[in-house]
Amino acid sequence: LSNRGAARYYNQNIEEPTRQDILKAIEDFSLAIAADSNLCMAHRNRGLAWSYIDSFSLALPDLKRSWNCGKGLVNGLSYAHALTQRGDYNKALDILAEAAAQNPDDGNLAIEMASAKIGIRYFQEGLDDLQRADQVFRGKNPGVNFVRARLYAAQGSYLQMLNELEQARRKGFFMDARGRKALAAAKEFDEFRGQPEFQAFVQRVSLGR
Repeated sequence: LSNRGAARYYNQNIEEPTRQDILKAIEDFSLAIAADSNLCMAHRNRGLAWSYIDSFSLALPDLKRSWNCGKGLVNGLSYAHALTQRGDYNKALDILAEAAAQNPDDGNLAIEMASAKIGIRYFQEGLDDLQRADQVFRGKNPGVNFVRARLYAAQGSYLQMLNELEQARRKGFFMDARGRKALAAAKEFDEFRGQPEFQAFVQRVSLGR
């Protein structure tokens, strides 16, 4: 696969790839790495592909290799996201802090920092990160609302959580399968999944409303 072809798997605006698509991409990247283990882009793309199907333990070696090849913003975000998903929150924050040294005003970096801080219960710092991201994106990025909903859920703030989820929905966060998958996977919502308002929200999302 070309880098351009690989990139389509991570573009939210295209048709959702199947698991088989992703596994085929992983196979192609693995062949490229077998031919030349120094292909940093192949390591990065294979790591992203493993992340896409939630195989974060398999993604981490590739994303770490990609980060060590060139400690840029994109590599830092990818590596930190996988670390956060595996529960290594402090390591994720270390990587993000290093990436932030060159990109202090990046909104996506602020969102990922907030996500990691939920895991170590640094709630106010996480809210500050999300406020900064909102300023960067001028309130138009639904990912900010979704992570803020996760943070409020972790705090036990049910109504605030629902409000942020509704804002994320109105901004289109759940229009593709990746957003719906994130809603189903976020463990912070687990204690509220039996609540009627939450169930009604999930139903609206599943119907595309």
